Amino acid sequence: MNTVYCFILSSLLAAGCAAVGGQPRITEVDRKTYVKQYRADEQHEDFYVVWTGANISLVKFEYRQVNAPGELFAKSYVPTTRRRHVFVISADEFQRGGKVSAWRATLWQDNKIVAEQKSALW
Repeated sequence: MNTVYCFILSSLLAAGCAAVGGQPRITEVDRKTYVKQYRADEQHEDFYVVWTGANISLVKFEYRQVNAPGELFAKSYVPTTRRRHVFVISADEFQRGGKVSAWRATLWQDNKIVAEQKSALW
């Protein structure tokens, strides 16, 4: 029997639900944008992702940016013992594409998505 988890995000207007059959889930995605008081070559965005569950083989962060709405970008992290990671949209990426307009974080086990959390615009 599958359980449906609905996620409430801190600091974000986002709603996402994921059906998962067990323990793994994303517990938090927090966004920080560094624009004000930063030079253009220092501006960036950080997405802090926290999850639970064992045997997670990959954490994937996909996103779109306001200046490149037709493109989909992705970053991946292979977890070790930590169950959190900061995905950074670097200054170069931020200058080219602008702020992130939509995003999705997914947890993978054996090439299968076991949990996800996404922004309202995804």
